[in-house]
Amino acid sequence: MPQNIALRLKKNGVKVLGTDPENIDMAEDRHKFSSVLDKIGVDQPEWTEVTSVKAAKAFAKRVGYVTLCVYLTRSRSQSYTSDTLFSFAHPMSSLAPQ
Repeated sequence: MPQNIALRLKKNGVKVLGTDPENIDMAEDRHKFSSVLDKIGVDQPEWTEVTSVKAAKAFAKRVGYVTLCVYLTRSRSQSYTSDTLFSFAHPMSSLAPQ
């Protein structure tokens, strides 16, 4: 069950079996998960959210390659150069909020 559906069901009084939807949400939401890691002192790679290829390239240039790209669709790819970053990010850029 997608985590966003499970959380909505729980908030509407439906009993969801298995992992608590709030815990799923905490693990799936990059901002919430990062905050938990920061609070308990676990190192994590630098990350950011971008909505354009230009911003993705600027981030990758600043932090260096290999860069892991995670898209809205939850798919992932690794980019070793600016050219491969563009080839991965360009098709997904139309999905990003304007």
